[in-house]
Amino acid sequence: MSNTPFASLSGGIPNNAQDFAASIIFTVAFAVLIPICIFRLVVKETRTRILIRPLIFCLTQAVAYGMRAAIANGSTSTGIYEASEILLLAGFSAICEPIPALLTRVAGKYSKGASQHAENRLQQRVLLLCRLAITVALILGIVASTDISANESQSTMNSIKQYRIANAALIIGAISTSAIIAVNLISARLLQIRAVVVLVIQCALLIITAAYKLGSTLDRPANFSRSGKIVFYILTGAVEWLATLIFFAVNINQFFPPRITRASETSIAHEQNDKTIAVSLPGTRDEPSKEYV
Repeated sequence: MSNTPFASLSGGIPNNAQDFAASIIFTVAFAVLIPICIFRLVVKETRTRILIRPLIFCLTQAVAYGMRAAIANGSTSTGIYEASEILLLAGFSAICEPIPALLTRVAGKYSKGASQHAENRLQQRVLLLCRLAITVALILGIVASTDISANESQSTMNSIKQYRIANAALIIGAISTSAIIAVNLISARLLQIRAVVVLVIQCALLIITAAYKLGSTLDRPANFSRSGKIVFYILTGAVEWLATLIFFAVNINQFFPPRITRASETSIAHEQNDKTIAVSLPGTRDEPSKEYV
């Protein structure tokens, strides 16, 4: 494993001096987020299926960094190394996909204006393409990670490089597009400014990580000296952890309320009309007591 000609995209070969302590720290850090996510999923006010992806991401990253700690502590298993690479590289998609998913539920709201409704439909289609792009990036990440031990030929190394470049480029494109749509939703009054600020911060963090991974792929051989390892843990582990924490720090259902369909809007209107009629009927209002008249 130490003779791997293609430097690992995810921080190089772990060693005890540079990676063991950091891997343990991030194993614990991502594990701490798991009960917080479960709490959000249990509580009715904050429950949403979108949080399942961040939960999966926390699980995969805790396992991945645990594997890196095992390798740094002396394990020579190529299988463990490949598994950690799959979880670190392909697992990144699990924390990126909720971004366009959140915007889809907002852009899908029913709008009375025909032009605004058409624009929302267009945004929904673009967001769907973003989610598909992230799914393709997930597949490419898995392929690129499983080919690590089979990269003796130059053609295989070139294929791995292309897969990883495509993986990072697709994520950068999808997240950047999602951020632009989020800003546009403010003008349509479908999203509050504070929600957009939170989401744009998340997008910026995820783009930073994806750009770092892209740069590490293009920089060959990558710099995995002590300083290079520090940069890896900051721009990958710390940045991803912070982006994940934001999902749990806010009430997603308040910041990104579910879509309002034509049927639900009609139901709400009928309910409001019924209340208005009930108030206007004789004998329904509270009359003053005649006891002291």
